[in-house]
Amino acid sequence: MNWFSAALVSFKRLAPDGTRLSAVVVFAAACASAPPQAPPTAASGSLRVEGARIHFETIGRGEPIIVVHGGPGMDHGYLRPGMDELARTHRLVFYDQRGSGRTEGEVTRATVNIDAFLGDITALADSLRLPRFTLLGHSFGGLLAMHYAARHPERLRALVLMNTVEPGRRFVIQMNDLAARRRTAEDSAAMQAVLRSPGMPRRDTSAVNELLRISFRTLFADRTLASRLRLHLDPRTAANMGPVATHLVGSMGTFDFWPVAASIPTPTLIVHGVEDAMPLQMVRDLQQTIQGSELVLIEGAGHFPYIEQPAETFGAIRRFIGSRR
Repeated sequence: MNWFSAALVSFKRLAPDGTRLSAVVVFAAACASAPPQAPPTAASGSLRVEGARIHFETIGRGEPIIVVHGGPGMDHGYLRPGMDELARTHRLVFYDQRGSGRTEGEVTRATVNIDAFLGDITALADSLRLPRFTLLGHSFGGLLAMHYAARHPERLRALVLMNTVEPGRRFVIQMNDLAARRRTAEDSAAMQAVLRSPGMPRRDTSAVNELLRISFRTLFADRTLASRLRLHLDPRTAANMGPVATHLVGSMGTFDFWPVAASIPTPTLIVHGVEDAMPLQMVRDLQQTIQGSELVLIEGAGHFPYIEQPAETFGAIRRFIGSRR
């Protein structure tokens, strides 16, 4: 078990077997058409697949975008309402991955693995009658989105990778060094206090939420904006975060997926907040690896550019998707 993306947090106590989920775990202008309208109220539903019942929510109108949240083990709640602004011009489809949020099902090796996670995207698109769509992956969701694009390019109009994790381990040391420099002594002390709290062994939602709130502060260019990140994890998410990560990453083998990235034929946009803990050289290398991809660096933003710099972030996404027509 290694690292993924987003927060410098030890989830040792969240893993059922004591495995250390180390270091990094769980972590733009409208198109030229009708003026954007206020997004309608989201509609929700569920989809029965083998081993799970997937919860999803849709909001907005227009070309569809399926949004793959980060983790592994998070639910889609942290993306909202921040990402809802994009629903003024597009139909967004959010869903909770297996073991998280309002998605039901057992968390075992047989049900939580890379093949099942990718199959859920296809099943969701089929149930919503989306023969082709844009896939947007944030953080660890970007890695899942890359795998999907490599396996099912015929389903995708475009691929958007927002502050994605690295598809491998080339930049682990640099990333951990960057993140460590941004973590204050107060952050470390507060995280340790939560990890020692009575609620953490029970995986209380309040304890896990607080741990994430503290750790995610280091991933903002402006730490004062971290309060805008919605962190009210579903109890299922808090309870299953460690097991989901253990099973999913365990199913992915060597965790060297640069060759997967190199095989992606889908038009790809890489959007990346400059102040993220992920080294900029990683996303520059990724842009060179995915043939014909575009890279947009968002100044004044970290791991959550849709919160810190929404106009620039959504403007870049809208322009890119609009150019695929």
